[in-house]
Amino acid sequence: MSQGKHRGRAGRGGTAAVVVVTATALLLLAGCSSTSAFSVSTATRPATPARLEIIAPRQGAVVGSHPTLRLKLTGARLATAAASGTAVPADQGFAHVYVDDKLVAILYSLTQRLPTLEAGPHTVRVEFVAVDHAPFANTVTDSAQFKVKP
Repeated sequence: MSQGKHRGRAGRGGTAAVVVVTATALLLLAGCSSTSAFSVSTATRPATPARLEIIAPRQGAVVGSHPTLRLKLTGARLATAAASGTAVPADQGFAHVYVDDKLVAILYSLTQRLPTLEAGPHTVRVEFVAVDHAPFANTVTDSAQFKVKP
């Protein structure tokens, strides 16, 4: 594609809009990563009664390159929108999904296709976090190691 055509598309907002949306999404995901430093101490955070279990892929499973993640959440429910403030409910939150220690999704449902994975061993870890995307005082997490068949 020539530079002239590329600039023409950006001028109409197509490519520029995609770049802005992508950059915004990356910033939001970076803010939710496990390596982010939260300014709120977990001592001041609410504890949650939630329990989380990875149903699929199971520990030691051999799966295709685009596996489906299935979760079981008890004692709480997934929220439909993020919230901030001091009144963080203990029974609502989000599931942050990490594959090989990289944040790949924030779930609003208990079933999600994982990104396409290369053949070999992988680890999926899911953490249930509060509606402000910060962890609860008690960590609610589950993980499973699995292999993607060649």
